[in-house]
Amino acid sequence: MSQVVKVGQLEIRYLVDGAQAGGLGLFEMTVPPDAQVPPPHSHSHNEECVYVLEGVLRYTVDGETRDLNPGDWMSTPRGAVHAFSNPGSVTARTLVMLTPDMGVGYFVEGCSAVLRLFQTGYVGTYALFLTLGVLALFLHFLRS
Repeated sequence: MSQVVKVGQLEIRYLVDGAQAGGLGLFEMTVPPDAQVPPPHSHSHNEECVYVLEGVLRYTVDGETRDLNPGDWMSTPRGAVHAFSNPGSVTARTLVMLTPDMGVGYFVEGCSAVLRLFQTGYVGTYALFLTLGVLALFLHFLRS
């Protein structure tokens, strides 16, 4: 059974949680038009691939920006700074693959709480970026 997690306006539906085994993870992510999304960020231990199913997803990796349409994909190497948005008029639906997977717990335990602080004004964009980095390190060491 897949688990659905709301992170602000984004919806993440985990299909394969590979975090327990340190393997590949797969989730579907929906991004409404003009949704508030995370600031540019990187994952030092994870590779990521985004494949668009519906709509348009603007995806940037290390300064290269592309508008991805259904059937298009873009990969993010470990450590690459990346960001995404939906410049279109319809919700974008994507498949996101991570290896090794951070797991659904990353979104449930951490990102949702930090994003709520950001949306209420308690955490600015820079502080959000730093907080997510500290959280990722904490979760990494917790699982080790």
